[in-house]
Amino acid sequence: MLTLPGAGRGAGFAAGVAASRYQRVLLLDAGERLRPDGLARLHAEHADLVGGPGPVPTVPVLWRVSALPAGSLDCADGPWRTFQPQADALLAGATAASLPEPVLAGPVKGTGQGFTNVPILAPHVLEFVDHARRAARIPGADQWLLRNEIPRYLRDAERCGRTQREALTTLIDELCPDLMAIPVEDRVRIALAQQDRWEELVAFNTTRWRQRSFPVRVDGGRSYAILPVEVPPVCCWLRRNRRGRVLPNNSSSNSGTERPRSKSILVWSSSRATKGR
Repeated sequence: MLTLPGAGRGAGFAAGVAASRYQRVLLLDAGERLRPDGLARLHAEHADLVGGPGPVPTVPVLWRVSALPAGSLDCADGPWRTFQPQADALLAGATAASLPEPVLAGPVKGTGQGFTNVPILAPHVLEFVDHARRAARIPGADQWLLRNEIPRYLRDAERCGRTQREALTTLIDELCPDLMAIPVEDRVRIALAQQDRWEELVAFNTTRWRQRSFPVRVDGGRSYAILPVEVPPVCCWLRRNRRGRVLPNNSSSNSGTERPRSKSILVWSSSRATKGR
C-alpha cells in the first residue's frame, strides 16, 4: 500500500497508476465500494474506459492504463475532475462503455463525516467552464453537461460573483439547452440563469434548501407546484411515478422499483399560475 501524506486526490491516483503492473486500473475514492459483481461487470466491457452512464462515463472509472491521457491525474484537483480525464481520453480517440452503478458511493469520503452542506463550487466556475467547453465537443456531451454538471454550480449561485455568473450564462447559451430534457428544478435554475435573474435564482435555491422540496397541491384533478419565482412556460412540467406521486427532482420512488415518467401539469409561482403544454 502506498501512503502519501498531504497529497491530493489526483496525486494519489497518479502514484497508484504508476506503481501498477496491470493493464487496467479502477480509481476509487474513500467511501466508495464495489457491488459484489461490480468488477466483473466492468471487466466484461472491452473498452478503454468504463464508468457510469452518459456520453462521458462518470467516476469511478475502470481505465486501460494506455488510454489515460498523460498528466491527466496529477494536475490540480477540482470538481471538474469527475469528467475531465475521461473527456480528454475520448477526444484523443479512446473508446468508452457505460454501466449503471457498478460502484456504490458511501455517505462518507474518508473523513468519517457525512455531507450536510451544499458543496462550495463558485471558486471553480471559470476552470469548470474551460473544461466543459472542451468536453462539449464530444457527441451528446452538451446536453449531458446541462443535465448533470452545470446545475451543480447553479446551486451555489449565492457565492458566485459577476464574473462567474457571466461565464455560466455564456456557457449555457453556447450549449443551446433543450430544457424539456432536464429535470424541472434544474430547468428552472438554467432558465433563470439564462435570463440573468440571479437574485431570483439565489432565492429559489434558498427556499429549496430550507423546505427540502416545494409544496404541491391538487385542484380539479391537476397537480400544482408552488414555486417562489415566476417561471417560463417551458419549465412547467413535473415528473410523476406510476402511482401518480409528483417527483420534482429526477428521482424514482422510495421503493426504487418504479421509473418516473413525465406528465403535463401546472406550476404555480408565488403570484400566478403558468400552464404547461
